[in-house]
Amino acid sequence: MNMPVSHEAESSLLSCFLQDPVNRIGEARNTLNVSAFDLEKHRRIFTALVTLYDSGSPIDPIILGSHFRSLGELERVGGDSYLSELFCYVPSPAHYLEYKRIVTDKYLARCHIEAHSKALAIFQDSSISIANAIEQAQEALEFVAKSTIRKLSRVTLKTAMDQTMDEIHERMSKGGALAGFTTGFDTINKKCGGLQKGRVTVFAGLPSDGKSAIMQNCARNALRSGAKVAWYSLEMPITEQTLRILSEDSGVDNASLYNGLMSRGQQDMLMRSIRELSDLGCDLIDTDNATASDILADIEQGGYDLAVVDYLQLLEEEGRKGATREEIVSSVSRRMKNAARRSGCHILTASQLNDYGKLRESRAIGQNADSVFIISKVEVDGVSDETQRSLYCDKNRGGARNWTIPLAFSGPTFTFKEIREDFN
Repeated sequence: MNMPVSHEAESSLLSCFLQDPVNRIGEARNTLNVSAFDLEKHRRIFTALVTLYDSGSPIDPIILGSHFRSLGELERVGGDSYLSELFCYVPSPAHYLEYKRIVTDKYLARCHIEAHSKALAIFQDSSISIANAIEQAQEALEFVAKSTIRKLSRVTLKTAMDQTMDEIHERMSKGGALAGFTTGFDTINKKCGGLQKGRVTVFAGLPSDGKSAIMQNCARNALRSGAKVAWYSLEMPITEQTLRILSEDSGVDNASLYNGLMSRGQQDMLMRSIRELSDLGCDLIDTDNATASDILADIEQGGYDLAVVDYLQLLEEEGRKGATREEIVSSVSRRMKNAARRSGCHILTASQLNDYGKLRESRAIGQNADSVFIISKVEVDGVSDETQRSLYCDKNRGGARNWTIPLAFSGPTFTFKEIREDFN
């Protein structure tokens, strides 16, 4: 029987450790069992990396090679050439979490196969009574369950309080300023504290209600206030997304940008936006063929303050054969929240509503999000007014909810504005 292994994923994971030892080894030393590596040389290398990390030693292929040479084990791990090869086995550690997941999943599968094989062998041993066989089989299965549970990271209450007080002091030093980056909407800023780090905000609505546009408005205002922003558009190519950003920022209508027929004044407005936006920290990410794991790993490694994922239900998760669409969306939304929490990045994403006005395909979207806003068109005399929208706060973790903002919408420039500041 061929046991489930992926030596390529093991090599890729070790390569991530060598390229980014401070962040990667510190996280993995408590969450990854050395037995997860199938190859003996990989187990030895991982053990050595943790040893060097714990000792405070710098880590690179040369130092690692010297470590094994001092133990007389250099050839057992492939020699200097293999250690150097590992360092550049992957181009960057951006997909570290995915490599770790593959290695861990293969390890868990091997553990369960071995435990069930042992249990089967016990039942086939005629010298063991049925009662004893049942007891021994249960012990074998319980042992593998316990041995594959990873150790969770922890901090003492004192450390947690110190960290919390640091955050409180930082907010106090701002003198009442926003805890996060501005959205450009005064009401959302006041009620939610702006776009705070480590949170997920969902804008939900029906098709063409303006979900992408209002996320773009929030992101552009955050960018203008100094945020480092990443745009992951799964619906439109980068050039189209750029046109929409330029239209909103410059005030030049989208049609004029598309057909190239602009007045001198419009050209000046456009060039001013291009000059100013070019100096700001914004990346538009190519998501062609990217999976949910690719995108979430990229967010975690990108050092961004804000990431826009447009939109949630378009994210695909690999390795979930037989899973329902609701299960997939639920898993992705949970992983998105974890990515935001670990990286400190605020993630803006959108979700479709179903015909009953509920979050489409999974209630977990709302449960995992910190804020949920429902955007909808306004009807005037029974007819939808394309120039107006209603924004309803359905969820606001730690703050007031069930409030509504009336918005004016300019379709030609994809721009929302609050109609009034005084609201309930």
